[in-house]
Amino acid sequence: MKSLFVGLVAFAIGGCSTGDLRMLNDALYEATTGNVLVFDDQRDSEYIDDVKVVTGVSNGNGFMYFDNTSDNNYCRVWALFEDGSQRAFNLDPNEDTGSMYVDLYNQIDEVTALCEDSRDVFDFDFEF
Repeated sequence: MKSLFVGLVAFAIGGCSTGDLRMLNDALYEATTGNVLVFDDQRDSEYIDDVKVVTGVSNGNGFMYFDNTSDNNYCRVWALFEDGSQRAFNLDPNEDTGSMYVDLYNQIDEVTALCEDSRDVFDFDFEF
């Protein structure tokens, strides 16, 4: 019977995203320990071409923003999330998206950016 239970659990989580598995892990931790998880403020950044990608946690909420640091280039940015959803952003020179909410259990999985000296870059369609 125990192996049947383990098999059913393995089958059930087989189609889960990384975020789903983190959520399950956090829920099991809270249920077994009685402790409530608290996510400390943190941030991380990286550059992809001229675009600074910033992700983090503030006051327990996930956030992200993209900042085109170029004085001359226009950038199109694509973000792929853990659940497979995608978003695209068009940034003029020195423009940023502003801070956007991101679900702690559906973080950015991949970011791609294309920057050129023409707004024509906004017409480019990228598929992950």
